[in-house]
Amino acid sequence: MEEAAPKTAKKAKPEAVVNQEELAPLLRVGAVVDAAAVAFGETYVKQARNGGPQNFRGTIVAAAVMDDHWNVKYDADGETYATEAQHLTLVSAPSDDDAPARRAKKRAAAATPKKTKARKICVEC
Repeated sequence: MEEAAPKTAKKAKPEAVVNQEELAPLLRVGAVVDAAAVAFGETYVKQARNGGPQNFRGTIVAAAVMDDHWNVKYDADGETYATEAQHLTLVSAPSDDDAPARRAKKRAAAATPKKTKARKICVEC
């Protein structure tokens, strides 16, 4: 009687899973995000399937009390809702706090005429 070769386990195909640890540093107060319709429940999912909005844009205004949640102020209604981080997609990161000051300083420096050094004139007699 022949022995059957031992079966080897097949490698699992990697699924499209978002690594929350990589996303976490990008999500912070001031970031513009899109929230998937699923974040708001089955009613919004059904509306999205029937031609309604699939994403809702907003700005992170604070970290929520619960882990992995952010308080997002949504552009559509101006309301703030705690939203799970897994449903948020970064649209644009918040700008640096001092970036406007740096830009203003550069503009002022460019607008100010530069002083030239006085040239020495040598006259030989």
